[in-house]
Amino acid sequence: MGDKTIQFEGAPLRVSNVRYSECSECGEKVVLPVQAKQNELAYADAKKARLGLWSCGKIEAFRKEWSITQSIASQLFGGGANAFSKYERGEVIHSKSMDLLMRVFSESEEAREVLTELARVRLDSAPSWKTIPSSCAPLKSKVSAAAISHSGVKIHSSAANSDRWETCEVAYG
Repeated sequence: MGDKTIQFEGAPLRVSNVRYSECSECGEKVVLPVQAKQNELAYADAKKARLGLWSCGKIEAFRKEWSITQSIASQLFGGGANAFSKYERGEVIHSKSMDLLMRVFSESEEAREVLTELARVRLDSAPSWKTIPSSCAPLKSKVSAAAISHSGVKIHSSAANSDRWETCEVAYG
């Protein structure tokens, strides 16, 4: 395993954890099929990082967080029937607009409602964490829905950008 520098969009890009096998007798290096798949993921993630896009693993984690199958994800966000499988395996680098759409879906309940209605899909479950406006600051805070199930409960919240912790009064509803 090692690092490799490739050209991407006219500039060098360092890719970490490139896998290969080396013959102990002659030193020849070969890439086995399983290593080729792992390398494809490493190359894709490096390219996505350069472009400011979610990694393959982040896309899969996003889907699982929202209990969305790859098929439902393609209905909600587009890209074709096998798109999310390809994004998650590193076969295809998703577009900036796709990345932004997934981020907005993740952060905005209104966006989730609009997209699911337009795509005519229903989400079976949602994560236990919900982004709500903070009453203490103009920033958004992530708090557990269970922690604020009673109106007026004092909770600890952190800014979405993790700048600070604060205690504030919130009402659920």
